[in-house]
Amino acid sequence: MPAPPSSTQPAPSPTPPPIPEPKPTTPPPDYFQQGEVYFEKGYYAEAAESYENYLLKNPEEKNQDRVLFRLAISYALPGYPAHDPQKAMSLLKRLTASFPDSPYKPQAQFILELQTDLEKLKSEVRDRDERIREREDRIKRLTNELEKLKKIDMERRPSRPPN
Repeated sequence: MPAPPSSTQPAPSPTPPPIPEPKPTTPPPDYFQQGEVYFEKGYYAEAAESYENYLLKNPEEKNQDRVLFRLAISYALPGYPAHDPQKAMSLLKRLTASFPDSPYKPQAQFILELQTDLEKLKSEVRDRDERIREREDRIKRLTNELEKLKKIDMERRPSRPPN
């Protein structure tokens, strides 16, 4: 038979307070996916911002080469708010140096070569335009000089008497 309860036994401990339910938190933004959606829709400034955030917050994640390439394209496109050709070329150089086995490397190298060719052609055009300006100035000077000489010649000629 069990022993009768003793009055010396401690009282049962009170039940602990309930653990509060964790508040729902918003998951961190998926910058890569945001960038992809913006890029595909042609919102290159927004895509660039998302890709920049992805690179900043996920420096060791996969898709770095894709992000660098698409970020460079976002900056390379003229007529868009994110247009920054120097930054685009810098990103393409970073891609080719950091990811030698990337499937984006050949395209990046091709764009870099085209940019080099374009800069060379722009330089040649500037040189040609400068030579044209110099020659036009020389033609003006020679034309003015010729007009002065004609005037002097006309003043030196004796007038001819009428017959």
